[in-house]
Amino acid sequence: MKNLLISLVFFGLCGGLSAQSIDIRHFDWLCGVWQNIKTGEIEQWSRSWDDMELKGISFKIAGNDTLISELMTIKEANGRLCFIADVPQNNAAVSFYIDSSSESGFACSNPDHDFPKFIRYELTARDSLYAEIEGDGKKIPFRFVKLKEE
Repeated sequence: MKNLLISLVFFGLCGGLSAQSIDIRHFDWLCGVWQNIKTGEIEQWSRSWDDMELKGISFKIAGNDTLISELMTIKEANGRLCFIADVPQNNAAVSFYIDSSSESGFACSNPDHDFPKFIRYELTARDSLYAEIEGDGKKIPFRFVKLKEE
């Protein structure tokens, strides 16, 4: 019984460590203020104060108004990294699991979502970012230039 208890504690600790080993700073390359080359829309990304999430906001300036088009979060959920998109036209935020990531990009998916089913971000140069949403045979590219570091 004692060995079983020790094993359960050990595996519980290991499980906790694996969830904690997800380091959101891996996505620091995304931090900053980015402007969509085609539309002028801005994406601003920064780490949360506790380093547990990366927060993004997408918006346009129209006269004296700031029009928010999307709130985004990258964080750990259920032991996996997620990209969470919250757009006004959806009733609730939509989670996409990050399937792959590198020092300069990531890809995530949610095959059950209507559109998009896939989201990709890639830093193509220090001041250039390419993003793409895809689903049901349709792809929409977004190209950004970095306006400032965060």
